[in-house]
Amino acid sequence: FVVETLGKIKSEQVIPALLKGAKNLDLDVRKEAIFWLGEIGSEQGIHALLEAAQDSDSVVRKWATHALSKIESEQAIPTLLQSLEHSSPDVRKESACALGKIGSETAVPSLLKTLKDANSGVRECSAKALGRIASGQAIPALLQAARDSDYSVRSRAVEALGEIGSEQAIPT
Repeated sequence: FVVETLGKIKSEQVIPALLKGAKNLDLDVRKEAIFWLGEIGSEQGIHALLEAAQDSDSVVRKWATHALSKIESEQAIPTLLQSLEHSSPDVRKESACALGKIGSETAVPSLLKTLKDANSGVRECSAKALGRIASGQAIPALLQAARDSDYSVRSRAVEALGEIGSEQAIPT
């Protein structure tokens, strides 16, 4: 409750307390602190969020990758790329979404791999991320994803192709 109250202030002055909370042994306190560090969106919280993205608890990792997506710092790219290979689909999904928000071409090869993930949510976020990055390199894989068995993945793939806006995206 205290961490939530501090976070709702949304001032950089509460960041030191949230940083302490992000290392707390209590899982709920850690999750709340991580969430609010992302909501405040300050670069001061990056190190703690990168550390939390390596936490042994997959729920903490998921919250940390989500928080990193709010800050949109390129410092997070290596950690997010690594998180695309995590066993938890929620962590992979949040990582793909975060990489799309950051928008770096560096993520394209890894997102092309997760576009074939067993989990449809991960595939959907990967397609959305590839559309945001708008790399022509993704067109063949997105055309393939436009025929995915899952409607949401197909829809996101088509939207991504539209965002890329290349004539190469027109099926022949």
